[in-house]
Amino acid sequence: GKASTKPIWLQVDDCGTLSTFLADRPGLPWAQKLRDGAQALYMPCKEPVCLDDLDNEEKCWTKAKDGETTCIRGNFSSTGATHFIFSADADTFNVHLFAPTGWMIVNGGLCKTTPLLMQCIRDHRPAVLMKNSGRAAHQFSILMEKVLEHKQKNSSTSFSPVLLSDWASHCGLDLHVVQELVDSMDADTLGTPCTETVVVVNPQVEAPGDILLKLSASFASVHNGIQEFGEGNTDQSTVMFAWKIHGHFQDNAIKQGRNARIFGLAAMTLTFMSTTLAVCMTLMQHQRERDLDALPPWLYYFMGTTSWHFLDWVMLIIPATATLTLMMLSFKDFQRKWMSLEASAAQVLHEIYTFRMRVGRYGLVHESGSNMSVVQQQPRAIFTDTLKELLRAQSASMNTDHLDSSEAHRLASGWLSQHRRGLYPNSLSRSAEDAGSVRDLKAAAVDTDTEPLLANAEAGEPALPSDGLGSLSVEAYMAERTLPLLRDLQAQAPHLSWQYTCCKFLGFLASSTASLLAAFRLTSLIPVAVALGVVANDLLQNGNTEARLTAANAAIAELNSCCLYWESAGIMERGMPQVRAYIVTCTEETALRVVGTWTKGARATVEVPPRKPQKDS
Repeated sequence: GKASTKPIWLQVDDCGTLSTFLADRPGLPWAQKLRDGAQALYMPCKEPVCLDDLDNEEKCWTKAKDGETTCIRGNFSSTGATHFIFSADADTFNVHLFAPTGWMIVNGGLCKTTPLLMQCIRDHRPAVLMKNSGRAAHQFSILMEKVLEHKQKNSSTSFSPVLLSDWASHCGLDLHVVQELVDSMDADTLGTPCTETVVVVNPQVEAPGDILLKLSASFASVHNGIQEFGEGNTDQSTVMFAWKIHGHFQDNAIKQGRNARIFGLAAMTLTFMSTTLAVCMTLMQHQRERDLDALPPWLYYFMGTTSWHFLDWVMLIIPATATLTLMMLSFKDFQRKWMSLEASAAQVLHEIYTFRMRVGRYGLVHESGSNMSVVQQQPRAIFTDTLKELLRAQSASMNTDHLDSSEAHRLASGWLSQHRRGLYPNSLSRSAEDAGSVRDLKAAAVDTDTEPLLANAEAGEPALPSDGLGSLSVEAYMAERTLPLLRDLQAQAPHLSWQYTCCKFLGFLASSTASLLAAFRLTSLIPVAVALGVVANDLLQNGNTEARLTAANAAIAELNSCCLYWESAGIMERGMPQVRAYIVTCTEETALRVVGTWTKGARATVEVPPRKPQKDS
């Protein structure tokens, strides 16, 4: 909701004593003082600050020190604080919501800014670069934007030192700074963590809500400050391999599904043609024997040609071909393999997003005797074992067939971005989706201002990019997974409804026609009507249209409920772990249930919808 007129703003200028201070949690005397009504208080090595008036044009701060009140004017970033904690009031203050230790870089000289930024990237800590603030912060902001832009376009996790040097030169950085940048950080280290933790903020263009979403994404990438020694880009490489497995399954599912549709449609068509042709030829032959003069001239002429005798052979060939097609369909079992591959691809996608969000069994849980490196490595080990089991089970289910293993297109530049765009084929057009992604993200984060943070802003489009490999904030997950899935299902529902209505109408028409033919004693034509009804029923059964429509409607309701819960959550509440877990679990299990219904029984991991967390917790 809206912040109060006097929010609490704590700043700590000594992160070394902060961990010691937080270790003394049982009493929390300073937090209790805040709840008791104290607007500010003094502690050794730390100066809590309360912002008195948000509307004060002079941006006055009130700082309590030894009972005296002092008015400070200026930019808050000049205080040198390493932690900033916001709260609407003392009653809702939560000690567990401390932001990760990091830096906000405004202006600054190169001699101090460069080592600070390098330390941030090495330690995987958040850093905020204020663009258009002048000097080093602005120069490094342009550099980081180029790094991120190149990574998005090329799906690359590494950059050559030559390319980085060229970028830095164009950003106006001195030659010795460029050399220090390349020497201090190798290409892989700079290419992977910095694009997740270093946030470039342009207050002349971006609204406060957009800046908050960027900070949330940065904090999510350094969740709990846990880092594995020597990790490098191992997590990103593992996720990239998982995406290739997903593409591998999807490519084979498309192949098996195409074969199943071709052979199934051919079998239905040939069966209907054989029935119709046999009935028609029998009627004409019977009429010819009863009254030759009653035949139309064209039919009389046609029955005397060689084509008529050729139809006798066709009556034998079509049923035989239909039987052979059904045997091939049963022997190769295209339908079952398609269902298995679709279910496996959906499970891999479920594991990818659950792992990237560190939810459920991939959560970072401290066990007795486990250090930070072990804690960070455990989710990746579980993720790897899950992928191995899926690969082993899917390979075994192919029986007498094989999985195509062409890797050529998956090695092309930009494959991952194209593959992710194709996950929701029934959603909005790509151009409309790109234009609306930011608007959707703003819609997911309620109470965000639409005006730039600073006046005289130039037109610009804020973005929260995701390369598909790194960790995600809840806002980015909503924009990348939940909302596109919801739009995709909403686009599918009308088509499924239309298909279901047409097939039902065709079946009803066939049964009514058969009844009318029996009433008028045209019993010879009844097999044609029955065959038409069988075709309509097979179309419904093979497409599983009714179950798909029911599952799509249920999933739309579930995802709308998830979005409603997200809209109703406050800005502090959205950062709570239980809210994050509910959003991810609700979306992923809904997606699995939909695919399970479409593929006639691929099981969902959780049968009961996830319980919503209590908002007052």
